[in-house]
Amino acid sequence: MTIQRYSCDDIRRIRDELGRHSSVREACEALPAGVTHDTVRALFLRHRACCLVGSPSSYLAAANIWGAPTQRPEQLPQPASAPVDEPDLLPASRAFIAPKPLDKAKPRPGVALLVPDVHVPYHDDRAWAMLLAVARHLRPALVVVLGDFADCYSVSFHDKSPRRVSRLSDEIGQVRECLRELEAATPDAARVYLEGNHEARLSRYVARQAGALAGMAGVTLPELLELAAHGWEWVPYHHSYVLGDLHLTHDVGRAGVYAARQSRMAYGASIGIGHVHRMAIEHERTIDGRHHIGASFGWLGDAEAVEYRHRSLARREWVHGCGIALEDDRGHVHVQAVPFVGGRAWVAGHVVSA
Repeated sequence: MTIQRYSCDDIRRIRDELGRHSSVREACEALPAGVTHDTVRALFLRHRACCLVGSPSSYLAAANIWGAPTQRPEQLPQPASAPVDEPDLLPASRAFIAPKPLDKAKPRPGVALLVPDVHVPYHDDRAWAMLLAVARHLRPALVVVLGDFADCYSVSFHDKSPRRVSRLSDEIGQVRECLRELEAATPDAARVYLEGNHEARLSRYVARQAGALAGMAGVTLPELLELAAHGWEWVPYHHSYVLGDLHLTHDVGRAGVYAARQSRMAYGASIGIGHVHRMAIEHERTIDGRHHIGASFGWLGDAEAVEYRHRSLARREWVHGCGIALEDDRGHVHVQAVPFVGGRAWVAGHVVSA
């Protein structure tokens, strides 16, 4: 492969040209003859320091691929000197941009999709569509709802806005609808539903306002949501679901920016939580060599529907996304937080969009 000598400024200008297109393939078609896909890739590998990128593919983000188009240069730079022949730096493959299609026949063994707080019916429609797209692409063997999937606003003891849903039956109908969508996106997965503090609102309401109905068939949330009929395992609030060496629960009473770390320290083991609407993963080893993590995976709610927090802070601090967990053959669970950025997410080697 022939690689021409370009300066750092030249590389930056080519990067700007890439930013005008949705893929490197389209960008290369717009470049003058002789500036091929593999040449551009090799150039960025050799000049990544001056281009402020750190891996063969991270220049996609640096080139503003996902944002607004950059201004088109009048013309691409001419090489500073005559071309020289050098050996190929990488094989002539575009697999890192467009991996082979996945076999969609079976779920991925050992892979779990972790669904953080959705707060139906006060969820963000676009974030929910992204979650379904991730679920369809990932094909998890297990889906774990981390609690607060349902908001249960109508049975909250907080002051209520008259503009909001006031009947539990209306909320339950929308929650069922979203659950059926999630089931359709993961038809072969096992399913676990962790009760969150918002779901627990119903049992508290019954206990305080209609104690005589406690324990009556059809009054509990699992029954109202028809969870057993659709293959969901119900885990009560303040209990955990154990996946390998990872304990999943809605919360252990910690909140705020350090909730993931504080929850791990309080729990004394690897833990994944919902509740806090933030995204964080922190790691620590014990003195005897065990590896513990604390993780939270954002949320899927609508910041504009939040009444209990300043909306600007909710927009800034709370992150739309989900989690992925992979249990290896030793029972150790590897965890990934998946933020939704600009309507896209990076999942199992692919960029997924709704």
